[in-house]
Amino acid sequence: MRRFLCAVVFLVALASHVSSAGLRTTFVKVTLENLRIGNTYNIREMANLPLAVYNTGDEPVDLRVEATIPIKGELREGYEPVPDVSWIVIRQDSFMDMKPEAVAMTDVLVSIPDTEEHLGKSYQVMIWSHTVGEGLIACGLKSEILFSISKTRDEPRGNFNVFPTEIHVKDVEIGSVYDVRKNGSGVTLKVFNLHDEEREFDVESIRVADSPLELDEGYLGCPDPHFLVLSDSAFTLGKHGEKEIEIDIAFPEDDEYTGKRYMFVIQTCMVDEPESGVYSKVYVSVEK
Repeated sequence: MRRFLCAVVFLVALASHVSSAGLRTTFVKVTLENLRIGNTYNIREMANLPLAVYNTGDEPVDLRVEATIPIKGELREGYEPVPDVSWIVIRQDSFMDMKPEAVAMTDVLVSIPDTEEHLGKSYQVMIWSHTVGEGLIACGLKSEILFSISKTRDEPRGNFNVFPTEIHVKDVEIGSVYDVRKNGSGVTLKVFNLHDEEREFDVESIRVADSPLELDEGYLGCPDPHFLVLSDSAFTLGKHGEKEIEIDIAFPEDDEYTGKRYMFVIQTCMVDEPESGVYSKVYVSVEK
């Protein structure tokens, strides 16, 4: 049973790099919406996003991963600190003797107690990945998980879900193909049919101007939506079916794109209900 289908997930900076004295992660900010009390959600299962931490230093390190309460300055507007860090389960929280360039990967689960006082609430928790042991300079970095809880116990109603709705991709080279799944720790676009019968879907890359979205500050509209390539654009999903779509980014070898940041939009809609569009933003930074 796919209990996670009722949630909408926003993944930010999936393919970007956050560095801190020899550590880097692609798990930067995750937003989960409309979670239900009494359920457990595995972020990797929902969007192919395990917590991945890379040792970018020159020496082996021992790594520990912990869930922590946001401190002053970390808490985002509209969110409360998670009532108990035990809500967050990290499948493997220690990694010993990580060699240079090695990666530590683990699942992160969010468990919501079956308590009605949490209905309609929004919470934040931090994930602190840091080195441990003696004889080295300690280093660490923090990721954040933001999640909201449904206002009712009932299964949310809807036509279909698409996630992530935000993907950040960094250091794309011109003249080559950037595989988002390979370079973003497995990130793909997922479409879920919530109907009790099959539905046909169309997925395409479009210009920001051709969508209801606004161009974000600091980004240019994509020069050509075809620079973002989807592995599938038309398909049928059966009852409660799901589809995984891989994303490639291919800028031609032209210096005019070097060092710039662009915003792409992926539109997903049901063929018989074109007004049902769901939009995912893809932010692309081209290497200088």
